[in-house]
Amino acid sequence: MRKLLVRLSLITIVLTRVAFGALYCTSYSKPNTLSFNNSFGFDESYFPKDSLKQITRDSIKADTVYTHSYKKAMLWSAFIPGAGQIYNEFGYRKIPQKKHRAWWKVPIIYGLLGTGGYFFYDNLISAKYLKEEWIYRRDNLGAHLYVEYDTWNDDQLLDGKIINGYQVAGFDLAAKRRDMLAFGLAAIWGLNVVEAIVDAHFVTFDVSSDLSLSWSPTMLNYSTPGVALRLNFN
Repeated sequence: MRKLLVRLSLITIVLTRVAFGALYCTSYSKPNTLSFNNSFGFDESYFPKDSLKQITRDSIKADTVYTHSYKKAMLWSAFIPGAGQIYNEFGYRKIPQKKHRAWWKVPIIYGLLGTGGYFFYDNLISAKYLKEEWIYRRDNLGAHLYVEYDTWNDDQLLDGKIINGYQVAGFDLAAKRRDMLAFGLAAIWGLNVVEAIVDAHFVTFDVSSDLSLSWSPTMLNYSTPGVALRLNFN
């Protein structure tokens, strides 16, 4: 009798453990949960589907969303020519599918500014010396101020002189070139700013495969052949 009671007790304990184990397993296999093992080896069955989707969505958004400021590009280029283009280049490099297409504009900008600045300074100095020479002769009874203009008469100081077959600019032409080059340099500087602003808008512009442009032959007014263009936004 005592042995039978012991056996019944053992059977009861085993059945109780099996029942609790079955209840434990079924309580965490609900349809509204997601069970998978990640690369770190722990079970994430305790997280509901909605929370996992939200975590994944937030992670993707944090990694891919980038805001590029055209105002910063404008200010950089306004103070330092080419700096806005460099800022745009860094913006392109933060987006994997975009090509690096802003850095090559910087040598062009400085090439134009350097060439224009050289000729501006050359004509500025020439106009300054010619003017000083002409005023000095007028106020000092024809005496010469600069040795290089000893062979120049008063009219040549204003109109220029041909030397070795080349026309050397006088004050009028040198001053005109100086003023035109000053406007040209200002225009190059302004275009540098405008280009930085426009290109900054294209840094985050969508140029993915979701955009497509197609053309096909068509009939206009049911009688005139033509071409139809279609721009698709997916």
